[in-house]
Amino acid sequence: MVTSADGDARALAALADRTCDFRGAPLLLVTGRGQGEALATDLRLRGFRVIRRAVYAAMPVPTLPETARQALEGGDVTAALFFSAETARHFVQLIRRARLHEAVRTVDALAIGQPAAMALKVLPWRRIRVAARPTQDAMLALLP
Repeated sequence: MVTSADGDARALAALADRTCDFRGAPLLLVTGRGQGEALATDLRLRGFRVIRRAVYAAMPVPTLPETARQALEGGDVTAALFFSAETARHFVQLIRRARLHEAVRTVDALAIGQPAAMALKVLPWRRIRVAARPTQDAMLALLP
């Protein structure tokens, strides 16, 4: 059985609190490098034993890839999806460095949640839309 917390780390900790026995086996928290510390702390404060393991690392690129630059400059991009506030902030930096502010005027920014949407507001998007729930399906439902 798969159950979704359908929210952020706090919602996931609350779901674990409702559905798991903190006296049982430890919880395995699989994350990216530098992620999940707040969730692990929250779970531990609720009495859970937590084993946190980073199994991947997301590495930001130093510059906007040339294919992305060309697509933006050519007006070939109609929507950009942002699955985290961190990704949104990094994208904004890349656009600023590349001096492509105007290129996003015809692009819809699709954000997984309010923190990502807030990070994107500094650019002149056609519009910024926020997913109804923080899931991939809800993000894809926003596509034009």
